[in-house]
Amino acid sequence: SAKFCNSPRVVYPENHSCNCMETISVESVEALCRGHITIDKSIEKKPIDLMLYESDSSLLSKLTRITNLLCVFPFPILGGGEVVTLEVLKELQKYFNVSVGVLDTFKTGNEPTIFEELGKEFPSFLRFKTKDDIKKELEKTDVVFWYGNNDILVDALRSIIRRPTSIRVCHTHFDTEGINFVERNRSIIDGVVCVSPDLVSKIKGSTFISNICNEKMLISEEKVEFNNGLKTLGFLGRYDDNKNIAWLIGHLKEFNCNLLMQGMYSAQITEEKLQRLIEYSGVKDRI
Repeated sequence: SAKFCNSPRVVYPENHSCNCMETISVESVEALCRGHITIDKSIEKKPIDLMLYESDSSLLSKLTRITNLLCVFPFPILGGGEVVTLEVLKELQKYFNVSVGVLDTFKTGNEPTIFEELGKEFPSFLRFKTKDDIKKELEKTDVVFWYGNNDILVDALRSIIRRPTSIRVCHTHFDTEGINFVERNRSIIDGVVCVSPDLVSKIKGSTFISNICNEKMLISEEKVEFNNGLKTLGFLGRYDDNKNIAWLIGHLKEFNCNLLMQGMYSAQITEEKLQRLIEYSGVKDRI
């Protein structure tokens, strides 16, 4: 019998455990099982050949192909992370039965929401209000793909005895959402994907995959030209304090360049506030 859990690596006569945050190789399984297991190494590896192992008490009794994937958005606000995730989900639909849910517990105010975009690609998406709402869907799926720091999802995963495989994306470079969060919740996280190479160096066993962008979303009918001979810096993202756009505009003269911006306004930085900031910084002719 072989059980893979989240405890430090300890070998017992009838219970072989290892740290599941480490990469598990054929050799490590053989070493743990001390010759009491036969492995056929002649089987050809296939791409997208993901397997989910389920143990029934002490028996490794089932080998089931992963078919159902649930993606949980931590809040309904539409931002860069949500746009990227939607593009990833479109590709994952080629290989899995993808279902999508949104934790609808966050007041959005006047900020754009993800509901309209989700309605186009995943019209049957779900809205989660409570832990029980999520728990029902988690019990149906093979893998849950998620990000953010919402405690409702964490509590739901902890409450399931035989929970689905859990893949968490660290979608920022902050330690609070990266290494600190992962270390605190390792028991419910089986794999970590980081969009920041700096975080990958901190989180053992994590994988770096850079954020993607659909080039079709960057096509514009408008042609922008600056006639001052300076180089042009581009900004793509949401206009809010967290993105440092105000700092960038305030220091634009020091950089001696133009600034081409494409983004979304927010409650923190409205169109009116952005215009005032540009005029105050004296760089209206460069933006």
